[in-house]
Amino acid sequence: MPGMAMSLCQMDPLQHIEEWQAMFTVLPNQLSELAIFTLLLLIGALVARHFLHHLFYPPLVPAPQHLYRPPERYASFNPLQELFSNGILHPKLF
Repeated sequence: MPGMAMSLCQMDPLQHIEEWQAMFTVLPNQLSELAIFTLLLLIGALVARHFLHHLFYPPLVPAPQHLYRPPERYASFNPLQELFSNGILHPKLF
């Protein structure tokens, strides 16, 4: 059958390792250095813009510190006990 023939690679494992090492140790050319520099510059500009925007235009409504703060009357807060006492878990429907 055509295409079913098995062929083995002629390289031994050490040659494969050498090829992989050579592939990852190649120095980048000038074009890729320019692309990386441009990308880093763009990211830096976006981060600086974000911080400067929040520095000069603070949000009108302060962000909440906590989504839920337990009542102060409890010495130790147990969320399950709070849900049971409010009838959220296991409500009495009769």
